[in-house]
Amino acid sequence: MTDAALVDTGAAPPRPGGWRGIVADWSSDQRAFKNVSWGKAMMWIFLLSDTFIFSCFLLSYMTVRMSTTVPWPNPSEVFALTIG
Repeated sequence: MTDAALVDTGAAPPRPGGWRGIVADWSSDQRAFKNVSWGKAMMWIFLLSDTFIFSCFLLSYMTVRMSTTVPWPNPSEVFALTIG
């Protein structure tokens, strides 16, 4: 048995062009995350998705707040405690 099959030539196999090439590149963890552990990759994906979602919430709030013509209530009147 020869070890010729185990030798890495360094050349990546050809991939299709266009969107199929992008999908093939990112769906293969061997090329996209070559020397990154799964824990580190998943933490970065979580951080990016969390940032994206929080940014969308802030943008939505800003859009609603700026687009309304009715004045917003005064927070000190809304959250005032009246006992008795």
